[in-house]
Amino acid sequence: MRYLFFLSISILISTSCFGQLFLPEQAKPDAGKAFSEHPCYLQIDDFIKNQKTTKVISTQFTKDDYIEIVANEVAAMSKYQNKQGQIIDPVRGREWQYATPCYAHCVAGLLAAKHPNGEKFKESGIRAFDASLDAMLLGNKFIPQEHGDFFTFPMMKAFKLFDGFVPKSLYDKWREKLSKINPAVLYSQQKGKGNWNIVNLAGEFLRANASMTDNHYYEMCLENQKSDFTTHGMFLEHGAPLAYDHFPRYFLATMLQDGYRGKSFNFYSDIIWRGAWTSLFMMSPTGEAPTGYRSSNHLWNEAQSAATFEILASQYALLNKDWEAGAFKRAAHLSLQAIKRWIRPDGSGFIVKNRFPVDVQHGYEKYSSHTQYNLLASSMLITAWQSASDNIVEKPCPVDVGGYVVSIVPFHKIFVNVRGNYLEYETSGDLGYNPTGIIRLHLKGVNPQLGPSDGCAELYSGKRNIYAVGPYWQTSGSVFSLAQQSKAPVQIDIQKQDTSVCEFTLTYERLDADTSGNAKLTVVESILMNKKGLKVIESISGQIETMGISFPALVFDGQIKYPILLNSNRLFVGDKSNGLQVLVESPSNLSWILKSELIGHRNGIVQIGTVQKKGISNISFTISHQ
Repeated sequence: MRYLFFLSISILISTSCFGQLFLPEQAKPDAGKAFSEHPCYLQIDDFIKNQKTTKVISTQFTKDDYIEIVANEVAAMSKYQNKQGQIIDPVRGREWQYATPCYAHCVAGLLAAKHPNGEKFKESGIRAFDASLDAMLLGNKFIPQEHGDFFTFPMMKAFKLFDGFVPKSLYDKWREKLSKINPAVLYSQQKGKGNWNIVNLAGEFLRANASMTDNHYYEMCLENQKSDFTTHGMFLEHGAPLAYDHFPRYFLATMLQDGYRGKSFNFYSDIIWRGAWTSLFMMSPTGEAPTGYRSSNHLWNEAQSAATFEILASQYALLNKDWEAGAFKRAAHLSLQAIKRWIRPDGSGFIVKNRFPVDVQHGYEKYSSHTQYNLLASSMLITAWQSASDNIVEKPCPVDVGGYVVSIVPFHKIFVNVRGNYLEYETSGDLGYNPTGIIRLHLKGVNPQLGPSDGCAELYSGKRNIYAVGPYWQTSGSVFSLAQQSKAPVQIDIQKQDTSVCEFTLTYERLDADTSGNAKLTVVESILMNKKGLKVIESISGQIETMGISFPALVFDGQIKYPILLNSNRLFVGDKSNGLQVLVESPSNLSWILKSELIGHRNGIVQIGTVQKKGISNISFTISHQ
């Protein structure tokens, strides 16, 4: 009886720390049939078999590391607050989107964490809360850029965390006002479609959970959102942006953790575990979230990953699944490690993974700003802190173990990993954000941005500047490349995937061979990755005059210049400690040249290295640590 008593107390403590268990039965591995309902079940099964024999060095992070980042962000952002409590973006000169309510959430989180900056900025946080709440009651037209959909969630999170830290009379006044919010006048997206709607429905769930409204609105929206989720547990919007696959899943995971058990519970508990495991296989060993379409390479991508992974770590801990919990814990900490690489001297973050000054806004989306995206990331890190337990020990995660080739349909991406060497391949570039081909390569010991970490496409590189790591060809003076092919049919053949080597082949047929559109050719890319790096064999079948390959080399990230050295068939970029080399193996008499043009890129400025020769149809090259 005494044992049962202490066991019951232990369960209560765990539940209060981690939230309620929401994992479905299919998320729980059993003997010989681990995760059999997941599209990546073979890769997950292999990972579980190899996980315990893989050694990793712990990041040594604790949950306080999340709080320290937030504390420094609040200190940096507080100087932009006006007398009315609004956070004014220093570049745009006005309040931008949802920076102010996220600021209030961050201050409330610091108070709950007993961090000194909580008390220091408490009055500032209260003023931000008041300003945001007053705007919400007036309706979306009074919200900056009509982003009312994004206010309720951080405000409700802040409201709960402020409890006990503000006078009861003020807290009761807040409750009364929050109870009067009208979704019909506050939200732009009310029909259950798009990521904005998931953000606002998550806020409405929190209001209902606090007895401020009923469940009708968010249940209706949850039902209507179901058709936009895939069997991988991913959210599919126009253009298949990977940032906005994970974004809605972050909000849904917090809902489940906070106790949502409504009529759509079974569907979304299934979606969240599926998507979380898929994300483990898409992330880079450096902790970076995958690139792909809009809002990629933004630092808040890693913040939402850290929060979601902490939630899943805590879920598996409730099941006493230490190895699964430890895998998600390590993934969360790797995400945090990636964030720490991009902190500015004043404690705020670089919005995009480059080091240009804030006012340059290099690589930003038209909606990106210094205040709103720093504070969004910080708000997410408060969730990570709340969800985290330092009792969960890091264990190897899929990016540590490797041995997989994962094709993600319909996001037209392939992810490959061999013992921490990692490749992301785009099979159907949109050409605005991403070219077709090898767009990301992260090798052990190499600065990930040099890899490269994204392809070159028109929105950041300029018209016709479309480059991936891959082949091009020339006929009658006209140059074509695989990178420029949009929505070209492709056949994917995976030959091998284990922890020592991964091999696969992509075959593109009926690509244009000249400007007439009549002459066609076939391009075959044979890709092999092992612990040394990447080997690629490019083959073209058809009538061409010249064949070559291109490599977009990062030469400047806004602060650091990266040297490029050409030595016959070798291209070196970066220094010896964290650089890489691209070596042409055959034909043996090819030499690299560097185009003079400097091209814009989300991670900075690139120059294009090329090798080419008339009369050939095959080129073999490797990319490895310098």
